[in-house]
Amino acid sequence: MPSEDNESAQCPYCGSDSECEHLLLCADTTFRRASSGALFEAFDEKWGSILRAHEDDAHFDERTAFEGLLEIVDTLANASHEFVIEGGPGMTSAYLAFYVATNRKMRSACKQFSLRNKPVFQVAWADDEIVLELSLSDRNWTKLTRGERVSVRGKGYCHEGEFFWDYWDFIGGTDGELVVRYGSPKDGDYSARGFAGKTFGAVK
Repeated sequence: MPSEDNESAQCPYCGSDSECEHLLLCADTTFRRASSGALFEAFDEKWGSILRAHEDDAHFDERTAFEGLLEIVDTLANASHEFVIEGGPGMTSAYLAFYVATNRKMRSACKQFSLRNKPVFQVAWADDEIVLELSLSDRNWTKLTRGERVSVRGKGYCHEGEFFWDYWDFIGGTDGELVVRYGSPKDGDYSARGFAGKTFGAVK
């Protein structure tokens, strides 16, 4: 994607030189931290978890890991800019800003980033009277990211005094489809569909 060196970031879509609706993420590549953008919290949380996971690893390459995480953001963005902010001795920082063209693209990019980081899934039906959530195990999440079909039973729920089991069928990987079925253990029929749509559309 196009990238330019600038003294400050300027949105290629609206011309803003500060945070705008197109800014997906702005990251300080010198001190390796997120600074702003729609992905700020998710990126910061993911980077923090990576650092904690390797805090006792003497061979951990922090720079490579940070660049790898930025590469994921790069695949989700439409444009990027590099720029430098001058500071005092030892305080000058290089920045990399990522942008998307539309609000729809922004929503999709945020969902896709979450999908790469084991999200919580949430679905609802019956006029939102029934709201269910699911977190996949590490094993099932790995299978899903490989494009394998994953089917799991949820925690179950009660509605109008009756208990139901919920079954989550992930088809076609993270870019595929999700079907959530339900039914009563009294008759063992779990074919009723509560939710059917894109997997990324169910990310909480």
